Amino acid sequence: MAKFKPRSSPFLDRQAAATKTLATPFLRDSQFKHTFEATVADIQPDPQQSRKIFDDDEIVELARSIDSRGLLQPILVRQDDSRPNGWIIVAGERRWRAVSTLGWEYIPAIEYDGDYVSANLVENLLREDLSPVEEARGVQKLISHNGWSQSEAGRQLCIPQSRVNKLIHILDLPHDFLAKAAEKKIPLNTLVAISRETQPLVRDEMMAKALEGGLTVLGAHAARTEKKTRNQVSDEDKFSKSYVNTAQKFIKNINILKERSRPLTDEEIKLLHQSMDAINDILAKVGK
Repeated sequence: MAKFKPRSSPFLDRQAAATKTLATPFLRDSQFKHTFEATVADIQPDPQQSRKIFDDDEIVELARSIDSRGLLQPILVRQDDSRPNGWIIVAGERRWRAVSTLGWEYIPAIEYDGDYVSANLVENLLREDLSPVEEARGVQKLISHNGWSQSEAGRQLCIPQSRVNKLIHILDLPHDFLAKAAEKKIPLNTLVAISRETQPLVRDEMMAKALEGGLTVLGAHAARTEKKTRNQVSDEDKFSKSYVNTAQKFIKNINILKERSRPLTDEEIKLLHQSMDAINDILAKVGK
């Protein structure tokens, strides 16, 4: 059995405890059959599982442990309907990968006919080296598969609903970026800050900095604040252009009034006085 590092995160501790009380049916003992020796070459990973990145060094380390101590825990598999004698991994892909590097022909396995989707997802979610993107995809698949609301997902997985919401929210980011973010294991809070940015150009800048390793949560908030400042300056520029256009039109209309031979109406005279008073007030302030 592969030894995992001690769990120190309260979030992961709660998840580990929750696997015994989940309402979904994938943990019932009656769904496990007897151990048998499965041909390693007849087994393949589940193409639908959310975990896509495996640390080669960890696989090598696990292979060494298995080579010296043996494989103490069988993997879980389900029948592959598309291949005669074929199997698809439900849980234990790291063990299967490690055994494959050792050149073993057979591996201890248990056929599993329960809710293999949930079993696979929960096994991955309980690993402490899972990236936030992989965790988000796993939680999203569990929600879709079981028809859970976000609050129900939080209850079933023993994690705050706020975390579930953050995980689902980051999946709105571009797929290509998420793939790279998963590889680099960019922190969840940084991804959340990026996902909350609504300005496309600013968000692109933030994603680029994050992939370069130069964006922290504080940096993300600073980028959003800088964007607001830029927008304020932009608004001032827009007002200035509007003011110039309006003033030019006003001067043009004043010249038209000057050229007319007819007397001014009372309303026109009133507006001229109001305009003159407003202009004098502005010029007085500028003079100060």
